[in-house]
Amino acid sequence: MFEMHRNNIYLIRGDTGIVNFVPCFCDSGEPGDTYKAILSIKKSIGDKDYILQKQASDNLFIFEPADTENVVPGKYVYDIEVHAEDQVDTIGPYKFTVLADVTRGGE
Repeated sequence: MFEMHRNNIYLIRGDTGIVNFVPCFCDSGEPGDTYKAILSIKKSIGDKDYILQKQASDNLFIFEPADTENVVPGKYVYDIEVHAEDQVDTIGPYKFTVLADVTRGGE
């Protein structure tokens, strides 16, 4: 299961999820062709260590089962940092919840 509600993400540990991400540049309102976007997940905003980082590819952030199979179920935070030309913009922070899976007994 993978769901987004009001930009908050809910993912069952070890499941696949896809976020479609198409930035628009303020000056044109058109989708951007050349950009780098990184989605970063931490336990809390002040932590130095990342739980996970994903880079957008072809306007998608793809969560593979291996990305979260060893993540402890719980509540985390994420944001997306977008680099385009000489601009850097951050979207978020929002909640990222990793849900326990019945198969592994919620460990």
